[in-house]
Amino acid sequence: ELQKSLQTANTLYEITKEVSVSLDLGKVGQYILKSLEKQLKWQRGSIWLIDNENDKMKLIAHADMGLSGAELEKELRMIKNILQKPGEGIVGWVALNGKNIRSGNVKSDKRYRETDPKVMSKLCVPIILNEKSIGCINVESFEADAFSEEDEKLLAALSNLSSSALQNARLFEELNYELKEHTKAEKKIEKLNQDLETRVE
Repeated sequence: ELQKSLQTANTLYEITKEVSVSLDLGKVGQYILKSLEKQLKWQRGSIWLIDNENDKMKLIAHADMGLSGAELEKELRMIKNILQKPGEGIVGWVALNGKNIRSGNVKSDKRYRETDPKVMSKLCVPIILNEKSIGCINVESFEADAFSEEDEKLLAALSNLSSSALQNARLFEELNYELKEHTKAEKKIEKLNQDLETRVE
């Protein structure tokens, strides 16, 4: 038990150290999922954030499930289409309501939206920042009753430690996008001015 606790504490420390210095949202998400593989037994994992501006669930990171290239892209598109808005499915419900769900049989939960018929168990915890849920971390297993109360505590602790890093990376991504759009607009105005000068001449 002590060895397991030390391993968990070390994993949480490593994740916190790594994600606190990265501003790439996708990399932060993927690192969190990779670290979880050492601690929890799951086949599918994902991290979602709520896009308040568009009232949508945004997929930040997802396990590759042994897929690559076009196959992985196709699978991720399907997942994004199934879970679009906060409140939809277990993932959307957790993100919207800010409460954990640990289910040993997802088929019996009316909120569940099937992305893979093999999935039996699900553990989903909200990402809380300043007492507000901004998204969730979700793991799924093909085995029934795969996740324990200890697993739930670990995932909740990880979510708490990662919330600021994920939010900072998201804000950085949004700022970058705004700067690019601003630069595009400036170039467009510059071209219009040049065209206007040419016409005047």
